[in-house]
Amino acid sequence: MLFPGQGAALGHSVRDWYDDSTSVHRLINHAAAQTGVAVGEVFARSGRALTRTELLQPVLVALCLGIYDELIDRGVTPVIVAGHSLGEIAACAAAGCFSPDDAVALAATRGRLMEREARRYPGGMVAVRADLAALEAALEDARKVGIVEIASYNTAEQISVSGQWAALRKVAGRFQGSPIGVAGPWHTAALAGAVDEFRHAAKRVIAAAPVIPLVSNRSGRLIGPRDDLPDLLAGQLTNPVQWKRTMHTIRANDVGTWVTVGPSRALRGFARECDGNSVQILSIASPRDLAICEASLSR
Repeated sequence: MLFPGQGAALGHSVRDWYDDSTSVHRLINHAAAQTGVAVGEVFARSGRALTRTELLQPVLVALCLGIYDELIDRGVTPVIVAGHSLGEIAACAAAGCFSPDDAVALAATRGRLMEREARRYPGGMVAVRADLAALEAALEDARKVGIVEIASYNTAEQISVSGQWAALRKVAGRFQGSPIGVAGPWHTAALAGAVDEFRHAAKRVIAAAPVIPLVSNRSGRLIGPRDDLPDLLAGQLTNPVQWKRTMHTIRANDVGTWVTVGPSRALRGFARECDGNSVQILSIASPRDLAICEASLSR
């Protein structure tokens, strides 16, 4: 099971799930409480309030873990889990490292810290398709005007770049980058001021080692007994997501069905590009997808 990150477009899915699922309903209420807003604010202005990082992050984790709970209730259980960026918090909860409620609270802390740092270093992210050597040369030149770094290695050809606006525009213009819907220069040195606080927050909630195999998107490897999970989660703020390696690790473990939990066209696209010809890819984006997934996996 794969859990999406902040770039996921929620649209009307939060409201649909909130009205349809008891688990999602409860966790969304918890997410709202963690951010100090009325739950109606989550749905205000046709969901435009969810452009705020401090609200979006706990809501997305709440949504994904509520959907995960619905899958478990239907007997659909994972043999391995991973999450893209923010999605790793949901994956950790699915793996048994901490409770869903603690995951939502941790996501609220993450969103608040990242929102704070983004006010200090305004920026964003773009997706590009580029030769890595050419991209590295462009990044080196763009760093003359600001922070800009590779934020995520998604597939062999698709890479996300993140940074302050002046530097990011130089790179995006050269490679015709497509904007990603985030509100800051995630996975760059601009987030360094949030790392220690988030590491301490993660240490407070982690209760156990994974009971379901969990792939770290920081390393792209399965998390082992000697890995420091709080450090991996915190270090992710300033380091690139190794999603291509993550997918290769999953495939190397002979996992033939990949389920994206929550709304994420990007994760489906990455999975197809990585190994779409030899794996079954299912998506649980809306409540009606539950029955389709259950039927597909029971055949």
